[in-house]
Amino acid sequence: MQSAKQAFLLRKRARWEQLESGLQKLSPKAILGRGYALVFDSENRLIRESTQLSPGNKVRAQLARGEFTAVVEKTVDSA
Repeated sequence: MQSAKQAFLLRKRARWEQLESGLQKLSPKAILGRGYALVFDSENRLIRESTQLSPGNKVRAQLARGEFTAVVEKTVDSA
């Protein structure tokens, strides 16, 4: 009986660790670590498409390590 309990708990723990690992891979910080950036407008709203911006807008880009600001020169709608 004790070994069955132990086996059950080991399976549950392994599943928990598997789920935790999957969630960590999807975290925004993990995505930034793969070379992506989050870009925000001057009001700290996340930019999802170029149509949200116009030339002259100031943006802030958050990277895996650090951030920077930039001024939009040109936008292109790829749709």
